[in-house]
Amino acid sequence: MSDSAAPMVLGYYPTWEREVPPARLNFAQFTHLAHAFASPTPEGGVAGVEVAAAQALTGPAHAAGVKVILSLGGGGAGSDHFAAIMADPAKADRFIGASVDLVRAGGYDGIDCDWEFPSTVPDAANLVKLVAAYRKRLPKTLLSMAVNASDWYGRWFDHAALLPLFDFLNVMTYDFHGPWGDHAGHNAPLHPTPGDPDGAAMNSAAGMAYWRDAKHFPREKLLLGIPCYGRSFLVTRWHDPTPKPSTRTYLGYNAARRLLAEGWVREWDAVAQVPFLRKGGVDELISYEDEESAKLKGRWARAQGYRGIFFWEVTQDLADGTHRIAAAARGEFLDP
Repeated sequence: MSDSAAPMVLGYYPTWEREVPPARLNFAQFTHLAHAFASPTPEGGVAGVEVAAAQALTGPAHAAGVKVILSLGGGGAGSDHFAAIMADPAKADRFIGASVDLVRAGGYDGIDCDWEFPSTVPDAANLVKLVAAYRKRLPKTLLSMAVNASDWYGRWFDHAALLPLFDFLNVMTYDFHGPWGDHAGHNAPLHPTPGDPDGAAMNSAAGMAYWRDAKHFPREKLLLGIPCYGRSFLVTRWHDPTPKPSTRTYLGYNAARRLLAEGWVREWDAVAQVPFLRKGGVDELISYEDEESAKLKGRWARAQGYRGIFFWEVTQDLADGTHRIAAAARGEFLDP
């Protein structure tokens, strides 16, 4: 287990990315990368990452002094098989062995467990068993976990058992509002906004406080999540009901920037401390992240004493060799 508490700037890099190969990444902007995702198969195998693809990332990253961890699971199908696999001892042993073999062969520096999300008492116990097995088989490598930012799923994480096993947690302080909800709201507000039907819990500050205070993880094991994407809502006022979803349910930062050239106007929510886009005559608001809000989050995370910041995902803000959102936040967090 890593004893280092050095500040961290971590970026998630998707395994499916083709337009931005590893050679195009600006490794100097990060201390760590997470290669996302390798997926458990129903039989207990691992799919989604070949050894050659792993080495194509870990090789140049290591040459630049950047550590790379393998992220297992992810949203949707990437996590669907965790519960069934871990309920079957033979499949569990097969999966753990296969993922450990991939870490070693691919040159990774550890594992990021991204089970989205445990939702039963057996799941909670099996997550501890999974993580404990990784810690036993990879005692000197990094071990992290991606977690949601509220008690909705957080209640299924056995914090007392998990705390000594993990080097750090990546708290997904984004997706506080989206097409799954019944009203419009910011994707990743730093602070709560009055009038939000979801109350005061759906924001980054509250999400970090949940893992710090309710789940008792120390600040030096917590990373603040910063999205490189936004979400759209077919409304003209924040918090209004959304009778139907927008076709722009997910757009990367570079796509949001292109909208500015098409006549959209950037506005600023001084309470939430995030920007949004609107266009005259269009019943649509787009919540997103930009350099200004990223700077504020990097500054806030540093002032709060958190271990680090991380980004989903680092191809979405890459322009002219710079990861713009990551650079803005890093400048305030790591190099003020």
